[in-house]
Formats: sequence, structure tokens, C-alpha cells
Amino acid sequence: MEKIIQTIESLPKKRFTGAVSDELIVNAEKQLGVSFSPEYKVFLKSFGSLLAKGEEILGVTGKNNNVVEATITARSESDNFPKGMYVISKCGVDGILLVQNPQGNVFSYQANSFLQKLGNSLSEYLESL
Repeated sequence: MEKIIQTIESLPKKRFTGAVSDELIVNAEKQLGVSFSPEYKVFLKSFGSLLAKGEEILGVTGKNNNVVEATITARSESDNFPKGMYVISKCGVDGILLVQNPQGNVFSYQANSFLQKLGNSLSEYLESL
């Protein structure tokens, strides 16, 4: 079993929206012009989106709260949004976002600021909470 699945299944009091299709994932990648990390794709196919330990990990569905809308908004609000990355969570504090690169690394990002690496993968980040 994939590590991300094991990590999420071990989290207490979690909520998720449910698996999404490959078609929805590919469409989201095309809209953003990025490739999602393999781990994030497994997450989407298995859980859709997640709320656990006060963190919401965005999926590809949902009218106003999904990876596509969050990334497009972040790009429009900052000239230096990291190329090739996408928003996986909106922290809600001081405009801080969690972003991920195609290799799976997770960073905190604040508009017109710098990236701070939080983990080598989404599962590593979730385990640190």
C-alpha cells in the first residue's frame, strides 16, 4: 500500500470527499499547466480532499476550494508564485499557502516572499502535524 494511504488512514478524526477519476486529475493538471506529484495523484484517487488535524488538503473538486482555483488565485496575486508548483492547502493565516512541486516536496509560501521546505512528501508533512 502507498505510504500516503497508510499515513492518512492512521490519522484520527479525518474527513475526506472521496476518490476522483483520472480524467478529473488530468483536466486539473492541464488547466494549471503542471504535473502533480505521483503521491498527490494517489491521494486524489484515494481520498479526493482531506480535513484532518486542522489542515485541509485541497482536491480537484469543489466549487471555490480546490487546487485549480487556489493556484490560479495565488498566481494572479503574486508575480513570483513558484513556477511548476500548485497550492495544496490555504492555511488562512497571513496568506500562507502550502504548495507542492512535481517531485512531491511540500513548502510554505507567502506572496512576494520565499519558500520554506516543510517536507519531502505530503505524507511526511502530514506525519509532522
